[in-house]
Amino acid sequence: LERMRLVLLAEESPIASAEFERELRKAGFAVELVRTAKEAVAVVSTNRPDAIVISLRLDDMPGAELCVHFKRSASTHTIPV
Repeated sequence: LERMRLVLLAEESPIASAEFERELRKAGFAVELVRTAKEAVAVVSTNRPDAIVISLRLDDMPGAELCVHFKRSASTHTIPV
């Protein structure tokens, strides 16, 4: 059996995250939802997603900075963000 593609969704807004998660699941993706950059980094290190969707506004770090973090890392630079 082929596993579902996993999308990591980093979004602090409950309303926005619910909408994104619903649409991603409808499109056939498994979704892991986190609310902070710290949680996103932890998830990526333990459960490598196939793609990452990041809100521009997270409580603990701007989303653009988190994107740069993932793109500069040797272990995550190939993951679409």
